[in-house]
Amino acid sequence: MSGTNVESGWLAGNLPFIRLGRGEKRVVILPGLADAAWEVTRHTGDSAEHYRRFADGFTLYVISRQRGLPADYTTREMAADYGRAIREEIGPVIVLGISLGGCIAQHLAADFPELVERLVIACAGYRVSEEGRKIPERWLALAREKRWREFYFDIAKVTLREFHHTFYQFLLPMLRRETPDPADFLVSLEACIGHNGTAALPRIHTPTLVIGGS
Repeated sequence: MSGTNVESGWLAGNLPFIRLGRGEKRVVILPGLADAAWEVTRHTGDSAEHYRRFADGFTLYVISRQRGLPADYTTREMAADYGRAIREEIGPVIVLGISLGGCIAQHLAADFPELVERLVIACAGYRVSEEGRKIPERWLALAREKRWREFYFDIAKVTLREFHHTFYQFLLPMLRRETPDPADFLVSLEACIGHNGTAALPRIHTPTLVIGGS
């Protein structure tokens, strides 16, 4: 990335992150499920390229979830990790949550309102519908059996069929790299399927943009 410095490291001791841009407004990006296989600090060039267009107006933090997630870790517990890191090392921010990151962002805004100035939730709902559970539950079954080759292939097939641009820009590079800890997929999938933000939504008073559908 010409003209843009990218820094990487760990926030609060256990959250990998990269920082880029030079704007006064700070944006924290909570990535989706693919984060479980995408070590953001090892692929700073790829990650930074996705957000290059915002580098002039904002200072961007792309923050991964911790590696080696404990079993049965919930989206609310993940949000608490982010909340502590933001409070200790960044301060109030704009939050963009994508997919699973959008589920986590709901709890973050509800439980840490003093830290979230504005909220963007992209491609995420307050829970997963019965129809929407079918595909992640299939992935969950494959992950539990450690059938990682079939797991990756099924993700690729679904994503290529429904989201061609996403597949080539984000997922195909991911499939070519070694997964840091495949078990994180299992925990992340379970957290996604089990997410229910019903109680959190009434407590979110931050100005919010929701992006979804076509």
